[in-house]
Amino acid sequence: MFLLQNALKNIVRQRGRYRVLAPLLLVSALLAGFLLTVAVPCRSLADGGGAVSEASFDEPAGNAAAEERIGRARKTGESASLLLFGVMLVGAVSVFYVSSLMIGERMYEIGILCAVGLSRGQIFFTMFLELFAVSAASAGCGLAAGRLLGGAYLRREAEALRLPAEILTRMGGGRAEILCLLAVLGILLIPLVRLTVRLLGTNPTALLARRK
Repeated sequence: MFLLQNALKNIVRQRGRYRVLAPLLLVSALLAGFLLTVAVPCRSLADGGGAVSEASFDEPAGNAAAEERIGRARKTGESASLLLFGVMLVGAVSVFYVSSLMIGERMYEIGILCAVGLSRGQIFFTMFLELFAVSAASAGCGLAAGRLLGGAYLRREAEALRLPAEILTRMGGGRAEILCLLAVLGILLIPLVRLTVRLLGTNPTALLARRK
């Protein structure tokens, strides 16, 4: 409980440090949520997954118009998937870089925590709680907003292209979004593990001497 309270206090006290990480996660998650919501059902429709196929259109199978719309759905899904890969790659690199800088800037504070008796495991857990709270809130809000925007876009496209109503049921149950959140947490663990390894061979006095 003490570590949790300390982590929450640090978030409030160090909120200036999160002015880059939180918006970065929010925007990246919003884009990822939007693209996921669009890519999954479009590709499922285009591939004829489940009950959705050319027969779902109110036109004979093999009809040129139906095939054209399926082709457009496939192209939309492929484009969204490609953009999603780019967004997640750039987002992952950016989140890793920013979180590493944030941890590096707090070495003096970490030295104080070591000096007052906190173990390396407790320091790791405290900083993980900080990053987890900020990241989960930012990424969760971004993914939720992206899913809403993606759903609205998909409904508009479904009406414009006369796509079958089944496409709106293929946005998934949120499993892809949960995997995105887990990926974010995995990325954040990397600089924390590096910090723990670094602390194993560092004297707290040396960390205190690094204050500028």
